[in-house]
Amino acid sequence: MVIALLLPVLVLTTGGAIDLVHAESVRSDLRSVLDNATLAAAGDGDDRRAEVLIGSHLGAREDVTSYTAEFSFSNKQRSVVGQASATLDAHFLGIVGLPSLTVTAEAEAAMGDGARPCITLLDPTASQALLVNSGAKVRAPTCEIHVRSTASPAAIFNGGTRLDVSRICVAGSRVIKNGGWTGNVETSCKASEDPFAGTLPTPPTSVCTDFGGVREGRSVSFRPGVYCGGINFNGSVDVEFEPGLYVIRGGNWMVNGGDWTGRGVTFYFEDSSRIHFNSGVNAKLSAPKDGIYRDILFFEKSGLGRSNFLFDESRGSELDGIMYLPSRDMTYNSGSDARGDRLTMVFNTLILNDTDWKLESADGQRGSGGPRLVR
Repeated sequence: MVIALLLPVLVLTTGGAIDLVHAESVRSDLRSVLDNATLAAAGDGDDRRAEVLIGSHLGAREDVTSYTAEFSFSNKQRSVVGQASATLDAHFLGIVGLPSLTVTAEAEAAMGDGARPCITLLDPTASQALLVNSGAKVRAPTCEIHVRSTASPAAIFNGGTRLDVSRICVAGSRVIKNGGWTGNVETSCKASEDPFAGTLPTPPTSVCTDFGGVREGRSVSFRPGVYCGGINFNGSVDVEFEPGLYVIRGGNWMVNGGDWTGRGVTFYFEDSSRIHFNSGVNAKLSAPKDGIYRDILFFEKSGLGRSNFLFDESRGSELDGIMYLPSRDMTYNSGSDARGDRLTMVFNTLILNDTDWKLESADGQRGSGGPRLVR
């Protein structure tokens, strides 16, 4: 008799505990996505991309019946407070009149002071994570270069180089200077973490719209889509890109000369595929100014294994946007020019061979390391 009377209470207590544990799991997930969205809002100066990140994540959860999110800007948009809530069904607590549970989260992000890194190299252990060879020049007086490697040496600056930047911050204690002028090099400093980790959108999975092959002739036009299998551009083919997203999957693009032009374009690398610019390319490419891919010129799928990405000799380029390729060991070879660019680069490692760059931060932001969570 006693057991029969207590059984409903035990079931309700156990079931209620299951509902509460589930709610805590949703709350933890909500906090994580809100952190990333608030960082994105602080970095962008508005909440458009942040709201997309919240919606794409929580909207995909079948256990969340509704959600809200808002972002409040203060101090001339250098600080952002994000608040979000999510409602989920309570399967057991509904018996006692609690049909749903609501969890909340709050986060705050702010921009730091000082010059923002134009180049961030993420590999924490690579020897020579930054290698600057003879003839390389970088003119970016409002930008910083951050090297997270603590290897010995973490960076090498060879003779005949000139890096005119606000600061070079190297996490490691040892660099090698073989006669190159490097400006303000600081070792054993707090190099920036990945400034875009978790804040960039993931394109939806879609079928191939083009299966690659060979492009030749005087000129070709490209439309946004999913390009599979690699493309060889024979001869000096002029290429014009219509505005939109270009997904590259399952093969490299080998470019041999020609003029590349495209406004409002984004290239997304779904695997270790790459674009290899060989000699004689003149590229004028700019990222979108609005929308979910705003300011993003090149980026890749998260979690890719380490691979190479090469830019060889060019006839100059004008590139505008974020180049976020954190898995790539990037090499810019002899004669690779970049003039008048607005770029923010994030790579695994970087080699500069006889290059000539003039850079400023793509998004005009300031703050060493970009946006940081305050709470």
